[in-house]
Amino acid sequence: MIPANKVTDSQLIERFAAEWIPGESRAVERFLAENPQAVENAEVAVRLIYEDFCLRQESGCKVDVREMIERFPQWRTNLEVVLDFHELVRQ
Repeated sequence: MIPANKVTDSQLIERFAAEWIPGESRAVERFLAENPQAVENAEVAVRLIYEDFCLRQESGCKVDVREMIERFPQWRTNLEVVLDFHELVRQ
């Protein structure tokens, strides 16, 4: 059972997507800073960063994959895998 004050990983990601504002360049950094639970779990952090990446692309923003990876060096390896796969699927 999940404690009442503990949010599930999926709920965190859904909340981020719902609160995302087009044009806010550091939204995911702010969200991670406000939600230490996400930072403690590399999988959740990478999912949030990827969600931000996808939301930016969907809103018409040009997103530099390398720049996204450089912004989060602590999750570099995981992000490279996810974002490289994303680019591969798009081609």
